[in-house]
Amino acid sequence: SILIYNQFKYFLEFNYGFTPDHIVNIQLQGSDYKKIANELSTVPGVSAISACDIIPSTGRNNGIEIKKIGTADEFMNADILLTDENFISNLGIKLVAGRSLPPAGESTDRFILLNEAAVKKLGYKHPNEIIGQAIESKWNKEPFVVVGVATDFRLHLLINRNEIGPLIMRNQPSQFTYVNVKIISTDLMGTVAKLEEKWKRVDSVHPFKYEFYDEQLAFTHQGIFDLVSILGFIAFLAITIACLGLLGMATYTAERKTKEVGIRKVLGAEELSIALLLSREFLKMLAISICIGAPLTYVVNNFWLEKFPNRVDFGAGTLLMGIAVLITLGLVTIGSQTIMASKRNPADSLKME
Repeated sequence: SILIYNQFKYFLEFNYGFTPDHIVNIQLQGSDYKKIANELSTVPGVSAISACDIIPSTGRNNGIEIKKIGTADEFMNADILLTDENFISNLGIKLVAGRSLPPAGESTDRFILLNEAAVKKLGYKHPNEIIGQAIESKWNKEPFVVVGVATDFRLHLLINRNEIGPLIMRNQPSQFTYVNVKIISTDLMGTVAKLEEKWKRVDSVHPFKYEFYDEQLAFTHQGIFDLVSILGFIAFLAITIACLGLLGMATYTAERKTKEVGIRKVLGAEELSIALLLSREFLKMLAISICIGAPLTYVVNNFWLEKFPNRVDFGAGTLLMGIAVLITLGLVTIGSQTIMASKRNPADSLKME
């Protein structure tokens, strides 16, 4: 349970290579991108607006095959993301060479941005070397011209792929399906309500559909969160039942050895030594359970962890934390009876006999 929680937390805090905070993704639903962008930009608290055809790292991706023009090289597979000129700055993606995409216009859709992975895959050592170079696509007659290189960022789901593959970004407004609105106002929901008012001025037919980007990313790992909840509840039930059984055994042992405890106290035995004496068998039981459970847990968890491309390490810290929790609960359960028994007045216990 601790390990799966750590894995879920790892996904939530993962560095995607872009900044999703305070960004609202609005579905265009066929509306004109320019009209929507111009209207939404007048809302107070909106700092930037961009557009794209798919939202990175939420499960969708499109492919393309490219190669250096005029070469006999085979076409290589790459992802393609259709964005406007403001997309990379809006998401905080840095340029390492060249410039951003030009605004949409005649023949501007032939200019492209590449990521660093694409530059390396095409055989260039430095990003600056590819600026101005022509790239051939398997399905486009007109070659692309590289105008810039962006840093690598995640396009695929974290649970599907670890490595970042080649990526092309191209400005093609007719294919945009989302508007990315960055909000700097502290009143997020108030700003969203104003965005909805502006939306209805442009499109009164379609409903205003939006999602916060950080919540979209969190939702992609909802299955792991559900697993955390289910296993956490099962672990709680298992430990509770085990502790109740342990409590019953400890209570029975303390009652059965009432006379022995009284005699030992009369002969000068200390309360701590009596408590340890009563707890000895239960401590052995805990030690045996740990010796069986810890290695089995390590083997089983490492088996399913290997299925995750991006995963946390299942080190000694996680194992020791689980052991510490079990020992603490066991000692509290046992100690509640053994300490109580060791503190009894020996005269009362012997009188009972």
